[in-house]
Amino acid sequence: MKYIALALVLLLCLPLAACQSAGEESGQSKTMAEIQKEAAQAGASAEAEENAGKDVLRVVTDMDCRSELMGKPSQARQGKKTFQTILKHFGGTPSGIEVQLEILPDVDKGYDAELTHIRTEIAAGAGPDVFLMSGFGYGIDCYEGETMAPENTLFQNPESAMKKGLFLPLDQYIEDAQFMEFDKLDPAVMAAGRNDQGQVVLPMFYQLDQAVVVKEADPGSLPGSWDEGVAIAGQDEHILEAYGFGLRFTRFRNMCFGQVADNQKEELLLDQEMFFQRCKEAVNLYAQAVPHLKEAASGSYVDSLSKMLAFVGYWAGYPPVEDAAFTSFVFHNEKGQINAPIETWCAVNKNTKHPEDAFFIVDCLLSKDFLSQEAFWIPAETYKYSSEQMTFFYLAGEGLVPVHTGLLSNSKGRYKYIETLGNTQRELLKEARESIGYAYFTSNVDREIDQMMAELMKRVYDGEALTDEDIRKACDKCYTTLKMMLAES
Repeated sequence: MKYIALALVLLLCLPLAACQSAGEESGQSKTMAEIQKEAAQAGASAEAEENAGKDVLRVVTDMDCRSELMGKPSQARQGKKTFQTILKHFGGTPSGIEVQLEILPDVDKGYDAELTHIRTEIAAGAGPDVFLMSGFGYGIDCYEGETMAPENTLFQNPESAMKKGLFLPLDQYIEDAQFMEFDKLDPAVMAAGRNDQGQVVLPMFYQLDQAVVVKEADPGSLPGSWDEGVAIAGQDEHILEAYGFGLRFTRFRNMCFGQVADNQKEELLLDQEMFFQRCKEAVNLYAQAVPHLKEAASGSYVDSLSKMLAFVGYWAGYPPVEDAAFTSFVFHNEKGQINAPIETWCAVNKNTKHPEDAFFIVDCLLSKDFLSQEAFWIPAETYKYSSEQMTFFYLAGEGLVPVHTGLLSNSKGRYKYIETLGNTQRELLKEARESIGYAYFTSNVDREIDQMMAELMKRVYDGEALTDEDIRKACDKCYTTLKMMLAES
């Protein structure tokens, strides 16, 4: 077996050496990125050639990266097998057409080249039939100052893509849906996927950032806006710690702001001076919270992880908050609203030649069965509780809230990630969901704000005392970039 593996490595190295030799003969040495890009393009061409004249329904997803949260990437082969199990569970496509799942490659293995390839297809009136996409808001690690999401995505700004008419209006198909119960899908969240053409994008899972205060607190004393949070945190170390952990995972954009841009008019709605003031408040608040964060990080791994997950807002039972020593609340933005950033969504390509079959796919994905995140689609004979088996389908809603409201009740509604929650948190979740003031698709605009804040807060965590000029310089640069992004979207 060892010799077979060695032979495979040598075979894989031969094309690489050949590419390098060819480059050197022409006086140009190719970089690894260029070689990987060419390999991705060659792979796409080979796949296109293989499927030439073959009628298949293409579903593309970027969600495989989410399995990184389990410590190991899921196996693409297992993901594709799981997808076929899901389709079989729902009876298969109406026409019987073969469904092909295309999983975008890793960032360092031709990811950007494949995005370019798919965008070119879409512009030419073709492309995948169905899109299953994740958002930007899965967090930025302020200890490293880096985003956990790739800088590039297939749709950098989903709302701009809606405006351009890239997605098929689904209203007439929804009327005859077999699996989704559209009247039970959260209307405040679903509205984010509607425009003057109707429902063009279908949100699946979204965030509601909760904080856990490590004390029994009067709900009336908890902050109901960003301004109140900043004020109370200066006097209450428990609230300070809650906001510190929220900022630690860079929920700043979501914790502080409501709508930041009008994608229809391509306008930035943030006032530049107010943007600086809010950033300054966050940096100063974080600086006060850092000693608490370092103290928490100094504990055992399990204790630290449980505490951080509690503060970061995952509805997954960390910790069981029936204990009177804990009080939960949901962050409100500067307008006193609860935000709902959409982190998983699907849509049908306007160019699809198989609209009924394409809708069947999104119909399955919006069903109560799928959104419950139960493990029915993992083959029992192969399932093991390990990261190799935890494909992105199993992790799609981890820590998030499903749009199907029937899964969030105190009765028989079952949702894998919150079924262990006590009544206190379930009541908070219900109240927060019913109080959503602004639902939105996370985009490159949101990522840019959080990336800037992550870099500032890493400097603070490392002990640097930032001046107002340091903060203003970063804010002004970010503000200019945001305007450029909207103009180019």
